[in-house]
Amino acid sequence: MRFAAWCAGRSGEPFNDSGMRELAATGYLSNRLRQNVASWLVNDLRCDYRAGAAWFESQLVDHDPCSNQGNWLYLAGRGTDPRDGRRFDPEPQARMYDPHGAYRLLWNLGD
Repeated sequence: MRFAAWCAGRSGEPFNDSGMRELAATGYLSNRLRQNVASWLVNDLRCDYRAGAAWFESQLVDHDPCSNQGNWLYLAGRGTDPRDGRRFDPEPQARMYDPHGAYRLLWNLGD
């Protein structure tokens, strides 16, 4: 249920939901938002990073297997640099990268 909501851009966190809606509509997501939505899935929604990696693989038009797996492993605290605490807090991230809310407004119209 949490994973499906994340995929649909309906997890309840506007900045990350906007990113997931952009991904669904365009097949693209900036690196910054890839990190944010991945962190949200793993650290806040407590879903398996492998499901997120597989979802990105199926959605991204510029998917690269090595980069995708490496980034997901990094954020999940697994792989060659295992440690916890790689959480991106969406509120400061939104204030820093979308200070006027234009991105969130663009991808959350109709809510």
